[in-house]
Amino acid sequence: MPSVPPGKFPLVHVNSLADAVQRAIEKELFGESFIISDGYLSLRELAIHCHKLDSATYVPIELPLPVISASVGIMEFISFFSKSPPLISRVQVKYVTQGLEVTCKKANTYLGWREMEISVGIERMFGKV
Repeated sequence: MPSVPPGKFPLVHVNSLADAVQRAIEKELFGESFIISDGYLSLRELAIHCHKLDSATYVPIELPLPVISASVGIMEFISFFSKSPPLISRVQVKYVTQGLEVTCKKANTYLGWREMEISVGIERMFGKV
């Protein structure tokens, strides 16, 4: 949900993820699990990066958390009667707004994998690199 502050998500570029998988296969680390993330951005920050490369991209507004919470309550109430899931749930809002971050140290240590700069990944997405 773009309007949820701080609302940061782990992002990974497909080439970065493929590199980590290839390294794990080459090192025969079958059955191991690794957290792979190039960094953390809110959807708004991601949109701002994209807007710098393509002015046609939309940059969403951020709404105050009380407005988001009230909206989620209304969506969940309606979804109870309509039997369809809400666009976003209280649990999702709580997860996103906690600002949790994971570490990729295990992938760095065991695979020799390094995070790709977010700006490089976005430039690749737009075919600028």
